[in-house]
Amino acid sequence: MGLIDPDFNEAAQAAGVAKLIRDARAGSQEALGKLLEDCRHYLLTLANALLPPRVQVKESPSDVVQQTCLDAQQAFLQFAGCTREELVAWLREILVHDVADTRRRYAQTAKRHLHREVVRISARRDSWQTHAAQSVPTPSVYAVLSENEECVRRILESLSDDYRTVILLHHRDGLAFDEVAARMGRSPGAVHKLWSRAIQQLRRRLEPGDAAR
Repeated sequence: MGLIDPDFNEAAQAAGVAKLIRDARAGSQEALGKLLEDCRHYLLTLANALLPPRVQVKESPSDVVQQTCLDAQQAFLQFAGCTREELVAWLREILVHDVADTRRRYAQTAKRHLHREVVRISARRDSWQTHAAQSVPTPSVYAVLSENEECVRRILESLSDDYRTVILLHHRDGLAFDEVAARMGRSPGAVHKLWSRAIQQLRRRLEPGDAAR
C-alpha cells in the first residue's frame, strides 16, 4: 500500500507520512525507503521532462533519480519538513541539481569528444612520440601537448565552413545529428555523411608531415 491511499482519509495519510518522516530522522532506513519510493514516480516524470533526449542516450532519467535518492539518504537530516508536500519540494530541488550536473557533464564530454576523435592521429606526431615515452613529464612534454591543441584549432579554422560547422555543432555543442541537420537545413543522413568527410579531412591534416603539404 502506498502512502497516498484513496481508502484513507487525508488526515490519516498526513499522519502516516509525518510518522515515517520522524522514524526516518530517528535512523529507520525502512521508513526512509518508503518515503523515497512513494516519490519515485514523480521524480522520474520530472527527470524525463528536464533531461534532453540527447542526454538521455548517455544517462537515463532513472539513473538520475537513483542519484537523487542516494543524495537524499545522505542528507536527510537536513530536511526540516514534516509533510509529503515539503518532502516532494525538497526532493525536487535535489533532482534539479542532479539534472544540472548531468547536463554539465554531458556538455563537457561533448566538448572533449573532438579531441578523442583525433588524439590517436595527433599522438603519432614525431614530437609527441618522443616525449610521451618519457616516464617523468618535462616542460617540453607540456609544450608538445599545447602545440597539438593549437594545431587542432588551426586546422579547424582552415576547414570549409560546412565542415567546421558540422564538427563544432556535433562535438563542441553536443547536438545530435538530427539537431545539427535542423540547424544546417539538411537531412540527418546528409549531415552524417558531411560529418564523416569532415572528420576524415581533419585526420588527414593532422597526419605527420601534413603541414609541409
